[in-house]
Amino acid sequence: MSDSRIEFHVGGYAAPGARGVLQCAFDPQAERFEVLGGCDALENPSWVLPHPERPLLYAVEELPEGRLTALELVDGRWEKRASLPTKGADPCHIALTPDGRHLLVANYTGGSLAVYGLDGDGLPVAMTDFMQHRLDGPSRGNPQRQEAAHVHFSYCDGSRVYVCDLGMDRVVVYGWDAVNGRLIDTGAAIAFPDGSGPRHLAFGPGGDRLYVLCELDATLHVFRADGDGWRRMQTLSTVPEDFNGFDRYAWSAAAAIHFADAHTLCASTRGHDSVAVFDVDADGMLALRQIFSTGGSTPRDFLPCGDWLFAANQQEGRVRAFRRENGRYVPTGAYLDCERPTCLRLAGR
Repeated sequence: MSDSRIEFHVGGYAAPGARGVLQCAFDPQAERFEVLGGCDALENPSWVLPHPERPLLYAVEELPEGRLTALELVDGRWEKRASLPTKGADPCHIALTPDGRHLLVANYTGGSLAVYGLDGDGLPVAMTDFMQHRLDGPSRGNPQRQEAAHVHFSYCDGSRVYVCDLGMDRVVVYGWDAVNGRLIDTGAAIAFPDGSGPRHLAFGPGGDRLYVLCELDATLHVFRADGDGWRRMQTLSTVPEDFNGFDRYAWSAAAAIHFADAHTLCASTRGHDSVAVFDVDADGMLALRQIFSTGGSTPRDFLPCGDWLFAANQQEGRVRAFRRENGRYVPTGAYLDCERPTCLRLAGR
């Protein structure tokens, strides 16, 4: 078990004047959190993304008129360096392209994806592309949550961009023009059952296995690369089969998906307030190992790091620490109070 201090960032729902962005550390030996700094200049910074090499932190401000903001660490303080409109309501996710030249921002309520070019200092300077999604006819799934397109997440592998649209029950696959920062509409998409609501995805270590977490029915789908497309291999639930504690058609369910290591995939579920832990076999298939309570309400996100996992319980207003023992996560009692946490990311440097 590693004894090195773990530094990470927290984003959350916070009013102006409250510290919605935190820079934190966890001491594994003392099992104690520490707040190193933060920023109170943003409203509802629900997703944060540290630059991998520079002292920069990108954040969305999840508002009816959304914004992408870049913060820079100067003399120990986070200062706002750039802020651009997302041209869509309620941005909720940021992705950096592999070459570090562009950012992708998902507008949830707006149902769109915005692309920004970065200058030599890593600051966003202009929008280079904008893709609006639209439902093709009325929703056939969940009319309360799928009344329109809802872009939730994107990922760029260098040649393609994968976009989870909860409202369309699709993962839309675009080509990627890395030189000009533009999306190429190829008409390709991965379809999901009506009312499932794909929210987040993760690629396996080899890149030929794709794992998609669906919010509205709390399911996890496993795909294998098949030519230029993907073939569904497995579908599992992230909650116990006998769980009837909430109406999935009334509110959110599954939330986040992350690899803890090459052989362990985890997914959180709100309502059941838990994290499901799956073993990943040599062929990329999953087997449930454990479902554990996050000790609080609404685990919007979580961060696995070595033998530790930190769960962001949004409604509880706490990040809680769990330790992995013999492959299973156990509570430690350590927690960090913060403003409705919704995103956890390891520090970039």
